[in-house]
Amino acid sequence: RENGFIGENEKMKIFWSKEPTETKGAWSSMLMRVVTVNKALDSGDVPDEVLDAVILKEVAAIECDFSLSPIDKKRTIDDRMKLYPGFDGISEWLYKHGLEA
Repeated sequence: RENGFIGENEKMKIFWSKEPTETKGAWSSMLMRVVTVNKALDSGDVPDEVLDAVILKEVAAIECDFSLSPIDKKRTIDDRMKLYPGFDGISEWLYKHGLEA
């Protein structure tokens, strides 16, 4: 919030998934304002910046305008994530560990 990357999200909730999944690092619901983080990332071996980035990407998705088309929503999220320092390297780390950002 301090550097303007995300807005005020006081009503948003963030949870761990009950079990690890084999696909995404995290997923979200715009309507419910909930981010679920893959239990596979609940490890001391996961760099903090990786965990931060997957959460921030889902926060960015929740903050998107409901009226955006799927393509415009993806573009908006991708543009915001380009502002996150080292996101390309984080995406690479996730890929090497079998996950998507």
